[in-house]
Amino acid sequence: MKTLKDKRFDFVDSSTLDSDLVVRPNISYWKDAWRRLKKNPVAMGALFVLIAIILLAVFAPIVRDLDYQTVVTQKKNLSPSGEFWWGTDAMGRDLFTRVWIGTRISISIAIIATIIVIVIGCLYGGIAAYIGGVVDEVMMRIV
Repeated sequence: MKTLKDKRFDFVDSSTLDSDLVVRPNISYWKDAWRRLKKNPVAMGALFVLIAIILLAVFAPIVRDLDYQTVVTQKKNLSPSGEFWWGTDAMGRDLFTRVWIGTRISISIAIIATIIVIVIGCLYGGIAAYIGGVVDEVMMRIV
């Protein structure tokens, strides 16, 4: 087996190394996540749409003076107009207000379902981790 000769390598004195030099400042996990999110145009577009939907669900029914339950029998199945922005349904109710009230309800259900799933998952995982052994194996097979 050949041995390498010293002339093939540049020996560096350890005192000249900049091992303690900070090249980039430390940033938190959330700052790094936000920085990476901002670089992704599709993700930023989706975030904008999500925020717009949530804001409209909260504020759009307040802006309109029409109630989502009010029935105006003389104004059935109207097309969009200045009075009814998205028109009316077969009973004469304002569609714009009804859609955003429905969106508000859907978002509320999604948040409540998420909280319930988190609580159940934490309890289930905690029980599996605390007891361990055969119980853990069986619980993990169920999931």
